[in-house]
Amino acid sequence: MRTAVQKIGQVGTPCWPARSNSMPRDDASFDSALPRPLARARGWARLLDEQFSLFGYRFGLDGVLGLIPGVGGVVTLAGGAVMVTSAHHLGLSNGVKARIVAYTVFDALIGSVPVVGDIADFAFKAHKKSLNTIEKAMARQAEGQDRGQTR
Repeated sequence: MRTAVQKIGQVGTPCWPARSNSMPRDDASFDSALPRPLARARGWARLLDEQFSLFGYRFGLDGVLGLIPGVGGVVTLAGGAVMVTSAHHLGLSNGVKARIVAYTVFDALIGSVPVVGDIADFAFKAHKKSLNTIEKAMARQAEGQDRGQTR
C-alpha cells in the first residue's frame, strides 16, 4: 500500500502524523523525561485546580464540581489519593505523604461547609499545594543524591 506522500510523488515524511497520539502535547503537565507518577500528579493538579480561566483567575474541576453537594468531596479525596499514590511511587517520605493528606482533608472539610465551602474550593488549591510539596521533596532528594555521589 502506498502512502499519501508516495501518491503525490514527493519524497519525505507525510504532512500529517500516522497516529493521533503521535502528536506532541502542548500542555504543561506533559514531559516525556518526567517519571510517570510525577506526570500523573501534574496532570491531576492541573485538571482539578487550574484547568479553566475566567477573567484571569484559574480554577479547576474541584471548584466547579464542589458546587454539587457530595460530588466535590469525592473529587477532592480522589485527587488527594492520586497525589499520595504518586508520592509513594516516587519513594518520598511519610512526612511528605502526611502533608498531602493534611491538604486534602482540609480541602474536603472546608468544602463541606455550605456556601463558604464553595468559595473556599475555588480559593484553596490543595492539589496544587500537594504537587508543589512533591516537587520540592524530589528536588531535596535529588540534591541529597548528588551530594552523596560527589564525596
